Amino acid sequence: MSRPDLPTLVSGLAAAALGVVLLLDRMGDLSLDFGSLAPSCSCSSGRSCS
Repeated sequence: MSRPDLPTLVSGLAAAALGVVLLLDRMGDLSLDFGSLAPSCSCSSGRSCS
């Protein structure tokens, strides 16, 4: 059995986490604005988070 591709696994988990955050915002459990959503989108897309 081969080992999983780590960058693909991490990017998939980041996309799933962003989806959960967006779903919670849509359901009303979170209140996201541009100041909190923009950094999470840029981090999940692979851009610099600092």
